[in-house]
Amino acid sequence: MQLSLPKFSWPLVALIILLSIAASLRFFDISSESLWNDELASWVMSDHDSLDSVVKIGVKPDVHPPGYYVLLYYVINHLGDSEWALRFPSAVAGIISVLVIYLIGARLYTYKEGLTAAAILTVSWHAIFYSQEARTNSLLLLSTSVAFYFWFELIKRLEKDGKLSLGPVLGYLTFSIASCYLHYFGLQLIILQLAYGILIFIAAPRTLGRWLIITTAITISYLPWVPSMIEQFSSHKKIWIQEPELFSAILDLFDFAFDDVFWVLCIVVSVYILFTYKSALEIANEQGTGFQFRRIFTSPNILLILWATVPFFASFIQSKVSTPVLIMRNLIIILPPLYLIFARGIWLIKPSKLSILLLSMLVLRMSMMLEGYYNQIQKEQFREVTAYVVQKEGKRITLPMIAFTWDKRYFDYYLSKMGINERISFNAGRKQDVARLQVFLMEKDIKEFWYMTGHRVPDDEFMLYLRSNCEISDEMKFYGANVLRCKYDEIKKLKD
Repeated sequence: MQLSLPKFSWPLVALIILLSIAASLRFFDISSESLWNDELASWVMSDHDSLDSVVKIGVKPDVHPPGYYVLLYYVINHLGDSEWALRFPSAVAGIISVLVIYLIGARLYTYKEGLTAAAILTVSWHAIFYSQEARTNSLLLLSTSVAFYFWFELIKRLEKDGKLSLGPVLGYLTFSIASCYLHYFGLQLIILQLAYGILIFIAAPRTLGRWLIITTAITISYLPWVPSMIEQFSSHKKIWIQEPELFSAILDLFDFAFDDVFWVLCIVVSVYILFTYKSALEIANEQGTGFQFRRIFTSPNILLILWATVPFFASFIQSKVSTPVLIMRNLIIILPPLYLIFARGIWLIKPSKLSILLLSMLVLRMSMMLEGYYNQIQKEQFREVTAYVVQKEGKRITLPMIAFTWDKRYFDYYLSKMGINERISFNAGRKQDVARLQVFLMEKDIKEFWYMTGHRVPDDEFMLYLRSNCEISDEMKFYGANVLRCKYDEIKKLKD
């Protein structure tokens, strides 16, 4: 198997320029913002003494497979746990994804489609965002893209002569297994790929047998995690994701992929129609020399359409009949086919000058959106809340700190980074936490304390208690996080 890298020419120069821009956009200001709730959760789940603890204590109580957190465990042990280090794997994966989408486009079509899709991914707002986040999404984008590249190679070789080559087999096994262990949406996509292979080769027993060997190998590799997966699903029945509506979900998807849904939607729909029409013409012409089912359903056009649509509708149906799972970040796995479909459709438009104009408009518009990305706060300011308390108190914090977040260690992370020995006393913010707070203040004879929130909003009853029984001597609001200095009002205490 040969990778479709261009020889030294302007396409190669263009690819190098795109990769350089992608690297710049993904590493620029990567540590400028605080880790937010989900990133701090990644740190908590990965920061353990052993891999066994990462899996048993960190991952199993959550709703994700262990792949990303195992990787982050090694990052923490070798690079540290700074914001830069925790986000580093995502940034690297985001850069490599630009190369991979080029390779897919060049393999399926020509270097023009590859460069076009790579250019769109380079300046994609959400692709950059997840490349600067200590979460699994950017690595999921990379692993599923590489898995598709090798899957397509396997499908085409089996369709051609029923034979397999070691390189594509090892490549597909490696990245399909990685996708399954990175995220359950990766698992979903690999299951769909394996099932599709069974479907198209079902009438060719010898070829089907070879495909079933690959399917069996991937299945066996995932069996050790299946009991934990079942336990996670059974213990997390309540979920925050809302049930989607189809039209709104489609609009959100195009907005997620192309940043400006109102004008891109019209172009993408038009291009999609042209793309499908050309595919239908190609199939009709093939029928003139004898109808071949597998040739039709292993064509690049059909496979890209299925890659772009089936995971979306499968997730939508699951969200309607079972557990809501349809959120845009999970659909990062279908950004490559959307961009490749768009790229193919652009170059089907004649004259080519119009194609270049439309592509330039899209890339320019998406690039302009990035100004807001770098100039606006995107992540909850846990670091800034902690820094505010440290600024007010100094290096030795004398007042107790009470927090309301999903894990008090989220603020402890930044207290440690700032050289502070004191830690959050406990989490409180629900109405049932009022009694717990009262006991703590009475037993410790607390006259004054800091109350810090991040990501979570305290119940009205809890805040009513605070404001009714305390004098708020200092209050500062940050993006997604707040801090209050609470001092007991002696007059109110006497009245009580």
